[in-house]
Amino acid sequence: MKEILIFFYDQEIKTNSTNSVARLVGAVIKELESKYNITFFTFNPCYSDKNIFSKPKLAKIYFLQRIRQKVVNFFFKTKRIKEFHLKKEAIRRSAIATNTKYDFVIVLALDEVDFLRTNFPDAVIIYWIHNISAICKKEYLCNVNKADYFLSPSRTTYHLLLEKLQPAPLTAPFYFTPNWCDEVFKQTDTSLIRELKEMHDIASGSIVFIFSGSDLKLKGKFILEKVIKSLSAEIDQEIVFFFAGSDNNIGEQNWKNIRLIHLGLLEPPKLAAYFHISSFGCFPSLAYDHCPLTLLELIHCNVLPLASDIGGVKEITGSNYKFLVKEPHSIDAWTEAIKQALSLSDEERSLQMNSLKERVIKTYSKDIAFNVLTEILNSQ
Repeated sequence: MKEILIFFYDQEIKTNSTNSVARLVGAVIKELESKYNITFFTFNPCYSDKNIFSKPKLAKIYFLQRIRQKVVNFFFKTKRIKEFHLKKEAIRRSAIATNTKYDFVIVLALDEVDFLRTNFPDAVIIYWIHNISAICKKEYLCNVNKADYFLSPSRTTYHLLLEKLQPAPLTAPFYFTPNWCDEVFKQTDTSLIRELKEMHDIASGSIVFIFSGSDLKLKGKFILEKVIKSLSAEIDQEIVFFFAGSDNNIGEQNWKNIRLIHLGLLEPPKLAAYFHISSFGCFPSLAYDHCPLTLLELIHCNVLPLASDIGGVKEITGSNYKFLVKEPHSIDAWTEAIKQALSLSDEERSLQMNSLKERVIKTYSKDIAFNVLTEILNSQ
């Protein structure tokens, strides 16, 4: 069988990961492992995933590296060694140490393409974009032409990359390869939903919003918190806001008539249940998202999104979508968007939701994505 290296280390690759991109990569391994030998890496010696039969190789971060990290971080505040750097070194070292002649390398970070081309010159490099370095860091731009294929879930990203590369051309063949929603978000666990509603004292007909994302500034959570404070002084309606995705905050706050419930990190089945409880989802991202999986997951769970007009978001919603926030950094813009959402009747919300869901199901399909990937793998 042909050999495939999956070069990804931002998160542990798990089909039940709390990180949506790690779930996506896990789904790729699950789909391909019956036809190809798959090599991927873990930093956990007790790694297990009941849905993946391929066993990952352990990438070790050595004790002396940890000591060096602590010393540098203590004495040199401007040259801090992050966990990310240690993982990067470990996976590079481990990939070379496998001594395997790979037929294909699938890589998600543009800054790794040059390393992979140098160390695996005979492999077909498939750059599947899922980070923002391609458009935010000029020193990485030319790396795209060292890949044999450029896969992107966003045509917006493709066109922007074309512009950013000028006057150099884009020579790596481009394939639109849509992201897709995990099956767990297409199902309804009614007993879990009922249990969670009772636990949080959410009555039928309650107005519920949800945000799912980390505490990173780029995710825009801090903007949403300011918006909620503003809303609490302006509206009389009882509203519940779920905040999921942070590993720091768990508990409940009350701001007048608004309840904020911090859920912490959630595995997919539980996150899907909370989505199904919610009527509206807030996606206040300030990052250039190529094709945010969270947005697809919200829509599949019948949650009407209010989303930043940034990156490839408009491709998902359509350019005329009513709840695209044109100035995502603006407290006033987000406050107005939430007020508009609150003014919708059930019928109006359903019409918006049905149109959006039909659009997403048609375009963002796992079958379409794997047809593209299979075509590439079979052509070599």
